[in-house]
Amino acid sequence: MTWRSATFAVWAALGLATVVLVVLAASGRAGVLRRPFVPVHATLVAHPWLRVLTVFAWAWAGWHFFAR
Repeated sequence: MTWRSATFAVWAALGLATVVLVVLAASGRAGVLRRPFVPVHATLVAHPWLRVLTVFAWAWAGWHFFAR
């Protein structure tokens, strides 16, 4: 497996985990993840600029840790 294939596999695993967590949260069966992240989510989406900053921070982290 090449480094590039490994990074794609990691991103696929992260994407799958995100989808699973969203489905669990939407169905109300997330357990520990159901309520503790509500304040963090409210802070990150409180203002449009914070949403833009969050997206750019996620893209920057993804680029620097996985895509290089």
